[in-house]
Amino acid sequence: MPYKLDNGQELIVNCGGGLKADGNPIGATGVRQVYELFTQLRGEAKERQVSLDRDLTTGLAYDSEGSGSVSTVHILRRE
Repeated sequence: MPYKLDNGQELIVNCGGGLKADGNPIGATGVRQVYELFTQLRGEAKERQVSLDRDLTTGLAYDSEGSGSVSTVHILRRE
């Protein structure tokens, strides 16, 4: 889902439908997010592939435990 930023650029969020679309499996949510980033950055996401005028180079996955006491962030980048 694209969001317009103040500078006119788009921020693409939840290309795979979000974790609730996958049933939000305990322990696997972060893995699913990183896998989605990996396939997007390689251009292998098929029908979910983000189509932009320029190549994707960076992706961010954020996951928070139910109570919010533990959070993880993964940033993937390709050259």
